[in-house]
Amino acid sequence: MLPICDLGRITFSAISQLYSRLPFCHVGFILLLNPIRFMRHYFSIFFYVKKKQPLKCGKLPIFCRISINKKTCTFSTHLSVEKFRWNNIRRRVKGRDEVARRTNALLDKIYYSLHEDYQTLLRSQMEPSPQELRRMHQGRHNTSEGI
Repeated sequence: MLPICDLGRITFSAISQLYSRLPFCHVGFILLLNPIRFMRHYFSIFFYVKKKQPLKCGKLPIFCRISINKKTCTFSTHLSVEKFRWNNIRRRVKGRDEVARRTNALLDKIYYSLHEDYQTLLRSQMEPSPQELRRMHQGRHNTSEGI
């Protein structure tokens, strides 16, 4: 008889140890577990500006790229920034004035809400995709608040 354990903390090595300890007739129990829950996903959120497509006012639009397991999806944040104010290393607006603080706060809000949506997708036992994450985010959040 196996001890009862928290399924949320089982890792790949723990599963392989369970397989090695179980007799052949008990292997069916392990197969009932959802394999998506134990998969490792590469997940990243990346903000960037489109330098080749400036807006009519001269500012550059800020876009967001979501990557999950080498699949990517890009969408506009409906925010813009002057070219000299974008920090390409930190992926945020330079400065401490009100416009920079608001823009960075909105980028943080998008970032954290995408992480929450990603965790929701993982908990719903679905295979997460960047397109589904974008649909979830844009359906719930109105990112066109502006500055």
